[in-house]
Amino acid sequence: MLHSFSETVRSFLLILALSTCFTTAFDLQAKVEQLEKNYVRIKEHLEAKIMDLETKVGRLEDKVKEQDSLLAVLKNGHKPLKDSVDINQHHRYNAILRTCHEIYAANPSFYPGMYWIDPDGHGIGDPPSPSTAT
Repeated sequence: MLHSFSETVRSFLLILALSTCFTTAFDLQAKVEQLEKNYVRIKEHLEAKIMDLETKVGRLEDKVKEQDSLLAVLKNGHKPLKDSVDINQHHRYNAILRTCHEIYAANPSFYPGMYWIDPDGHGIGDPPSPSTAT
């Protein structure tokens, strides 16, 4: 009887171990599936973030190029004219005026800088001289 009790205990322990293994296997399978779902969700989220950041980087690179070109113009001491109409108007009205105030009154879009003025009038007396208009 002792022998059969020991066999019964062994059988019970074997059944308990097998049931634990199957239960653990099912739990592990569910956990693996959940982890796979989480991985896919995180991967999609990160891919969307990467695309968003790449778009932002492109915009920032464009802004940097624009700022670099403006900086180069400013380093040269010139301000860019808005379009060819401004250039044509500048040449058409390129008469030498008497004062900086007259220059500004003739075209308020002129930038501060060096301009030729002729205080005694164009073609009269002393020749024109450079003056700084502010």
